Formats: sequence, structure tokens, C-alpha cells
Amino acid sequence: MYNNYPKQASLNAEEGYILNLEKRKCNNQIGVKTAIKLINRQPISERFLIKIYSYLSRAKVYVMDHQKCGYISYQLWGGDAMLNWCKKTLKK
Repeated sequence: MYNNYPKQASLNAEEGYILNLEKRKCNNQIGVKTAIKLINRQPISERFLIKIYSYLSRAKVYVMDHQKCGYISYQLWGGDAMLNWCKKTLKK
């Protein structure tokens, strides 16, 4: 289990969570559940770490407009901070 992910990943998830509440049209329940885990600094399994890395790696191309669902979803999963940390952690 991992709980040493960057604080910025939690802050990114919180930003995504708030934006998702404001927009109310980015219906992403898995992303919201992930954000809640990251915001609360809950431990994540290696399997879930791989899932986060896989999602963020694919979703990175959708983060141009901060008001669009792609950006919001990306942030829900921890954003760039989480992507970079996952990549580094999985290489170990």
C-alpha cells in the first residue's frame, strides 16, 4: 500500500472535485471516488496505482481547457503530480 504520494496530487484532486461539483455535467463516479481517496490521503494498492497511471497517461491529452470535463477528470485522478509520481514509483 502506498500513502506517500505528493500532497500536490491531493490538492489537484480537490480542485477537480470542486470543479466537478460546479459543472455538474462531468459525470465521472470513478474519478470522484478516486479524488476522495486522494483528498483524504488514503493508502492505495499497487494495483490501483497502476490503474491511476494508466488512466492519467491516456487522459493527459485532454487537459487543455480548465473548464472542460477532460481537465476536471484528469485533476480528479491527481493530475500531473500523480502521473509523475506513479511513473517514478512504478519504475522502482
